[in-house]
Amino acid sequence: MSVVANPSSCFNNIIILDSNCAGDLPTSGLYGSRAGITRSYLSQIITKDFRNEEHFFNEKLSLAIDTVCNDIHSTLQPKYKATSVINNFRAGVFYENKVEVDAYAGYKGILFNINDERAAFDFYVSELSLFLNYTGAVTVNVFDLMQDKIIDTIVVNTVAGEITTVYPLEKFIQNRKKQQLYFAYDATGKPSYKTIIRNSGGCTDCQDFYVDNSYERIGSFKLPLASDAILLNLVAASDTGGMSIIHSLQCNHNEWMCSISNLLAYPILYKTASLIHEHTLLVSPNTRFDTTSGQNADLVQKAMDFAELKYREWMDNKVHSINIPQDERCFNCKSVSRHKVVLP
Repeated sequence: MSVVANPSSCFNNIIILDSNCAGDLPTSGLYGSRAGITRSYLSQIITKDFRNEEHFFNEKLSLAIDTVCNDIHSTLQPKYKATSVINNFRAGVFYENKVEVDAYAGYKGILFNINDERAAFDFYVSELSLFLNYTGAVTVNVFDLMQDKIIDTIVVNTVAGEITTVYPLEKFIQNRKKQQLYFAYDATGKPSYKTIIRNSGGCTDCQDFYVDNSYERIGSFKLPLASDAILLNLVAASDTGGMSIIHSLQCNHNEWMCSISNLLAYPILYKTASLIHEHTLLVSPNTRFDTTSGQNADLVQKAMDFAELKYREWMDNKVHSINIPQDERCFNCKSVSRHKVVLP
């Protein structure tokens, strides 16, 4: 199974080493000392790879979060459906014959309007092309119309009369909410070649400015330069301004863990302690000039075994009670079964 990156932002400060001058509080109410991890202990085992005790603790904590999330993903894998509901769909079809379209004093591009609020999708852009009668660097802005905000930019170095393609490999998380992504560039002084949003049954003269599927509406739109970037201000256009995008909608089997992050605090704490004790036994003695004086290897081994035991107990006894999202598009929700994690 491939490793799944954890939704790190919702785990920020779930556990902290101890009280600090910044006044940070752990969202779970747990400190490292709950598992026997103190600043004094870390000062005796820290190695030169870490700036200070807090940096050391947070790095091990991050690794523990990854481990816990991936162990849960591995256990629940039978509940996951196929990762893509829309796979490599092209929006923007170039005319067979080069038909030049005049420049427009404003933005031109493609809108992806996702209205599904039940499923958590990743909107993935694998390819973006521009077909312009203009040579130079063109910045394609990615507008989030729900927020009137530019959330990303993609630079395309166009050559007049040629289709120029870049491969952004960008992912935008939708996560059970409406999403309106408008990919557009300032078309002022930039003539393009006719590109329509879709090829309807081989008809290159069709004027449809949008296409629907089960998850989204995709359309070609213009936006005046002085206008706020919101859906109300977009104007339907008969072409995309020479833009073509290949994208996918992929099921996100990861972000839902934010909704159960409070349940994962204790296994994360125990796994963090286990990783720190492992560092004490395997790394510190070989890299510290002053060694780990005062650290009894037998006691550290027992502490590591205890932390690992508590982690395994939680995974064996609690993970079956985790409720996966009631989203039939990306999860198998019908059958009810108990799961048990078998760790090596």
